[in-house]
Amino acid sequence: MYRSLLAAAAMVVFLSAPAKAEPFPTGNYNSDWGPMTFACESFQECFATYENGQSTLYIIRPNLDAHYRGFWFEPQSDVRCEDTLTINGFSTPYWGRVEFVFSGDGEAWRGYWGYCDQPATGEWNGSR
Repeated sequence: MYRSLLAAAAMVVFLSAPAKAEPFPTGNYNSDWGPMTFACESFQECFATYENGQSTLYIIRPNLDAHYRGFWFEPQSDVRCEDTLTINGFSTPYWGRVEFVFSGDGEAWRGYWGYCDQPATGEWNGSR
């Protein structure tokens, strides 16, 4: 009985707490790979350009928190993947996975990247 009351009280607190959506990362950043410009298409989907607009990043945040996952894709890279990635009408065999976590104020991120379908283990960080 005591456990049931505790669980019910916890659910009331959890369900009545307002959801906190993290700020969009839209705007300009300086990154390990140079200047980047982020543009969010929706509450969950963002594109970014880097390397003077030659390369693109596509990220989503499935849980509406500061965690984004997605892909980088470029017209040329050090590694050519076996599979071709197609996003938003652009196809390339030069791509990889990315994972970013933005700060609570959206002013910086800590991230990782990898080639092709390999785990994202290379660091990629940025800030405004």
